Amino acid sequence: MGITILTVGKIKNDCFSEIFYDYFERIKKYRSVEIKSVKDHGQLKEDKQSIMEKESKSLIKNLEKNSYKVLLAKDGKMLDSVLFSKLLEKGNISFIIGGVFGVNREVYEKVDFVLSLSKMTFPHRIARIVLLEQIYRGLTILNKEKYHK
Repeated sequence: MGITILTVGKIKNDCFSEIFYDYFERIKKYRSVEIKSVKDHGQLKEDKQSIMEKESKSLIKNLEKNSYKVLLAKDGKMLDSVLFSKLLEKGNISFIIGGVFGVNREVYEKVDFVLSLSKMTFPHRIARIVLLEQIYRGLTILNKEKYHK
């Protein structure tokens, strides 16, 4: 059972990456975890729709075939940490984080669940950290450890 984080854009080496990789390493105690990045087209001089289509196509091409696919999106369902931990029992699981303009309908059709981290909007760097922290928290819940109070 493994966890894949599929994201638009690479993890930048900044103050956020230290926190990101701290949780990434903590998760390895419980599961194999991998980060896959597709090209961020957000800097192109094209319209938003064209950028979203290119990034969505790349995401679809890189989806794990035999995994439970969870798309992070603002219109998704919000879960508390205990319910979120139940997602981690699905076996191989892939979390998909789209680009700045979101993803197209085809990506929505390819996933098993759409998750919202919050009604608020976060920069991708923070959303990735929140996701990894919740994965770690969920794994400690499943293993009946004290991290989750």
